[in-house]
Amino acid sequence: MKKRNLILYSIMKFNGDEHIDANCIDIKEQYEKGVCTCPLFCMTLVPECNPVVDKVTGLCDSYKKYKAKLDAMGVPSGVLMQATIGHGWKLAQLFPYQRYVDYKGGTERNVVCPYDEGFRDYIRNVAKTIAECRPSAIMIDDDFRLLTREGAGCACPLHMKKFNEIAGTNFTREELFDAISKGDEKSKEYYDIFVRINHEPIKEVAQIIREEIDKVDPYIQGSYCCGGFNAIHDAEVAKILSGEKNPVVIRLNNGHYSTQGTRYYSYDSYRAARQAIKLRKYADYVLAETDTCPQNRYSTTAHALHSHFTCSLMEGVAGAKQWLTRTPYEPESGIAYRKILAKHRDFYEEIARIAPTLKWRGFTCYFPADPEVEFHYSPGDAWITHALEVLGLPVAFTDEVKNACVYNGENVKYLTHEEIIKLLSGKFIIAGDTAKTLIEMGYGEYLGVNVRKWEGPTAMGEKIYANGVRTGVQKNGLEIVPIADGVEALSMVVNSTYGAPVKDLYPGAVRYKNSLGGTVYTFSGTPAVMHNIMEGYSFLTYSRKQQLIQILKECGEDLVYFPGDEEIYLKVAEMTDGGYFVSIINECADPVEEIELVVNKKVKKVFKLNEKGERVKVKFTQNGDKITLKQSAVVLNPVILFIY
Repeated sequence: MKKRNLILYSIMKFNGDEHIDANCIDIKEQYEKGVCTCPLFCMTLVPECNPVVDKVTGLCDSYKKYKAKLDAMGVPSGVLMQATIGHGWKLAQLFPYQRYVDYKGGTERNVVCPYDEGFRDYIRNVAKTIAECRPSAIMIDDDFRLLTREGAGCACPLHMKKFNEIAGTNFTREELFDAISKGDEKSKEYYDIFVRINHEPIKEVAQIIREEIDKVDPYIQGSYCCGGFNAIHDAEVAKILSGEKNPVVIRLNNGHYSTQGTRYYSYDSYRAARQAIKLRKYADYVLAETDTCPQNRYSTTAHALHSHFTCSLMEGVAGAKQWLTRTPYEPESGIAYRKILAKHRDFYEEIARIAPTLKWRGFTCYFPADPEVEFHYSPGDAWITHALEVLGLPVAFTDEVKNACVYNGENVKYLTHEEIIKLLSGKFIIAGDTAKTLIEMGYGEYLGVNVRKWEGPTAMGEKIYANGVRTGVQKNGLEIVPIADGVEALSMVVNSTYGAPVKDLYPGAVRYKNSLGGTVYTFSGTPAVMHNIMEGYSFLTYSRKQQLIQILKECGEDLVYFPGDEEIYLKVAEMTDGGYFVSIINECADPVEEIELVVNKKVKKVFKLNEKGERVKVKFTQNGDKITLKQSAVVLNPVILFIY
C-alpha cells in the first residue's frame, strides 16, 4: 500500500446511545477506507443560561462511551470544540458574560468577549474536562475570532477600556470609529491598537486552553480553524493551540456551502490559495474546509465535494476537515460522500504530492506579500471567479508577480509602489475601475490611456476585433481615451440606431506597451457581474473568449486551453519533468464526450490520473495544435491529465 500522508478529520455528532454501535462501525469503515484519519466529535460549548449550564460534562460522558468502543477497534478519535465564544446564533438563554459589540455598528451579538474573566474560568474548565478524556486531537472551530467576524472587531466596554488605557484617550466606540475613519497618521496608530486588542485576548484564551491540555498530555494534537483571510494572526493562534510538542495544524476558511448550481469552484481555489500561500510559512499542515453543510446531497453533491477537495489540494493543502454526517441520525445522507472519498483516496494523495512542485501558468490573480494588508484588501478575483472560470482558459493564484496578472476593482490602491510597478512591468490585464484608480494614483502614463464616464450616445454593443463579431457592452463601462502613441484597440464600443450607420464610440479594450517594458491591457468595464440574463454575457460569450485567447497568446500563457464553448474550469502547470499538468473540471450539465484541447507543442503522449492515483495512457489524435482525447469529462468530476 502507498504511504498516505493526508490529515483527514471527519466530524461526527452524538445522536443518542441507541446509535453508538452503528456510528462506531461507520467510523471504523471511514478509518479503514481512508475517508478519515481521525473522527472529531462535535461539542457546541458556547456558554448559555444564567447561571451557565454545564454542557461539557454531559458531552464528555457521551464521548467517553464512543472513545471506549473506538479504542477497542484501534481507531483514534478526538473532539471539535465547535463553539467556544459562539457563532452568534440563537441561544436558549443569554450567558452572564460581556457580549461582543461590533466596532462598525455597535450591535451586541450572541458572542462572548474573551476579555471577560468569568468566561475565561468557564473555558478553562471546559478545556480541562475535554483533555481528561485523552482524545487524540482537539480542534477549535472558527467562531474563535474577533477581527474577521461581523462588525470587524469587538468594541465592547472591556475592549474600549483596554483601548483607552493604551492610547491615552477617553473614546466611546463611536468616537473611535470616527477617529480611525479619518485616514490620517493618528488613525493608523489607533487602528493598530484596535487590531492588537482584538487579537491578544484570542491568543490569551488559546493559551488557557492549551495549558489545560498540556497538564494532561502535551502530545494531544491541537488545531485551529481560520475564520477569515488574515493568515499571520490565525497562524499565531494555531501555533498556540497545536502545542509545542506537536506539528502546527490549521484549517482554511474555504467552505463551499449549498451553492446555486455548479459554478464558483475557482472561488474555493482562490480562498484556499490566498490563505495557504501564507499559512504554509507558519504551519506544518494546512487543511481544507470541505464541509457539505447541512450535510446532505440536496445541499452539496458528492461530486461537488470531490471537486472542492481536488481544487483545494492543487492549492497546496495537506488534508481536510470533512463534515459528512448529519446531526440527526440519518446515515443514508452520508453514503455517497463516503463512497467517493474512499474511492479517490490515493488520487488525492498523488495530487497533494505533486502540487508543491507545479509551476502554474495562465491568467493569474496576485496576492500581495504583506499579510497585514489582508484586513482591508481583497484582490481583484472577479476576472477568474466570474468569467475565466467557465471559459476553459488557464487560471492561477500566486503571491508572485508573474504570468499574465488580472485585476479588477479599486483595491489596487492598497498595493505598494514597488508591487504596482512590478505589475505594470509585466503582462497586466485590468478592468476599467482598476484603470481609473491607477490613473488617480499617478500611474496613467504606463496605461497609455485615460478613462472617464461616457457622456455620449448610448453604447449598444461592442465589436470584437479578434473575430469581427459584435457582443454585449461591458458592465460599468468607462470611456477609454488614448493619451499615448502605440495604444491599440482590441474592440470598439458602438452605437446603432435603426436605419442609420453603426457609429464607433470608444475602445472597449486596448493594448499598450509601456516604457517599463510591460504590456497593459485595459478593458472599459468589469467582469465582476452576476450570471443573470443580461449582465454576465458581455464576458461570457464565444467572441469575448476569442479576444481573451488572443491576449493569452500574446502573453505567452497559451500552453493549453479549451477552444470550444464548454463551461470548463481549467488549471495548467509546468511540471519538473517538462510535461504539462492539466486539471479539467466540467461545470456544465452537458457532458464533454471527447476532450478537445489546444496545446502549444507537439504532443507525444498523454496520461490521466485514475482514482487509484496511478497514471494511465489516454488515446488521442492531433490535428495541428489541437488534440482530441478519448476521454470524457462529466459534471464536477475532475480529470487530471499529464501531457508530454
